[in-house]
Amino acid sequence: MNKDWAQYWIKLFDRKTDELMGLYSPEFYFIDINFELEIVNDLDKLREFFSVFNNADPDVKYDIFDVFDYAGDNRRGTFQWTWKSKLAGDFLGVPAAGKEVSTRGMTLMEWNEEGKIIREESIWDAIPVLKQLGVIG
Repeated sequence: MNKDWAQYWIKLFDRKTDELMGLYSPEFYFIDINFELEIVNDLDKLREFFSVFNNADPDVKYDIFDVFDYAGDNRRGTFQWTWKSKLAGDFLGVPAAGKEVSTRGMTLMEWNEEGKIIREESIWDAIPVLKQLGVIG
């Protein structure tokens, strides 16, 4: 895989959930370190988690992701990304409707022989988001 593939993957979060889910092997490990969320071999649960980024009404809510760095090969890669969002409701337990936030993060992925995702580990910088929501100074 490469930066172009990672950019393709990250753009699928916006209203292309079926295509996104097709990139995952039924046997996979997923963790979002910030949310302390681990999902193992449960595509339905992964789809439910990803659904928060499915922006049915971009005037109310949007998520913009962009990959800006990639290191790896066809079996394992790490990439950095940015995220900008207009939130439609509470986020991290904080009232956030209508607020815009942005941050950056990093994802590690592994793929099987068929090119399906078998491991995904993501972490992102929560401090800018908490500042933008007024939680911390």
